[in-house]
Amino acid sequence: MTQQDNVQKMKKMMREWLIEFTNEHNIPLKKERNKLILSEVKFGIRGSAGGTTNNHYGLRDTKESEYDYLIFCVTNVDNLTSSKDIQFVLLDSQQLVKLKLILGTSDKSFKMNKYHTFIDFFEFESEMKKILQLKKEYFVDEIDRLNSVIEEELMKYESEGYDEGTKKMMVHYLAERNATVVRKAKELFELKNGHLFCDICKFDYFEAYGTLGNGYIEAHHKKPLSLNGQTTTEIEDLALLCASCHRMIHKLMKIQLNDSYEELKRSLKERMDAK
Repeated sequence: MTQQDNVQKMKKMMREWLIEFTNEHNIPLKKERNKLILSEVKFGIRGSAGGTTNNHYGLRDTKESEYDYLIFCVTNVDNLTSSKDIQFVLLDSQQLVKLKLILGTSDKSFKMNKYHTFIDFFEFESEMKKILQLKKEYFVDEIDRLNSVIEEELMKYESEGYDEGTKKMMVHYLAERNATVVRKAKELFELKNGHLFCDICKFDYFEAYGTLGNGYIEAHHKKPLSLNGQTTTEIEDLALLCASCHRMIHKLMKIQLNDSYEELKRSLKERMDAK
């Protein structure tokens, strides 16, 4: 594949991603020949070969009044397969005016990295949400809302066999969880790391399942509420885990009763590495 082919593929991939993005967030979309209009915000796309250090763009024929934002794309990957391999500079119309003034009549070709720093896919997606005033909804499910009391109780009996089909009523006193602190923990984790992933095995639900997994990760209380009772939960008291590591660390807690979360995490990683 030639560099030019890669540029065209990159621009096509970004158009497709923008369309998927509008569908996911119910954003009105209009298509014009050289731009996409998302909720009345006009976006243009520019692509370049040469990676983040040897890219070349041109703006001479670009009318800044024609766009609200221009998306400049580049990749260091020769055979592009994912939008996560693309890096971006996102400029609004005022920034375009300033850049054109700096370039002046010499704007035959210029290297973007001399004027603006490229950002990765996750930062770009975050910027798009800010522009379109979208607030990310971090998924908080029943494991996040409630302490893992039921899970812990069930694990006590998982080695025993039972007849199935008989209806029984089970009553539990459940320790309520504060969903706000869970959402805040996920938000701060993503701001710091660029995306959500498991603290132990690094599994990323968005990477594995696409938009279905966007915003999903489970919150594990490092100090179980079932042991501590009513307490104030701080963000640092939570670890973000995938479902598998979350279940396994609860099992490990029953074996290594007095270990801290960091000790349990290290032990679980050792078991995974040794398999």
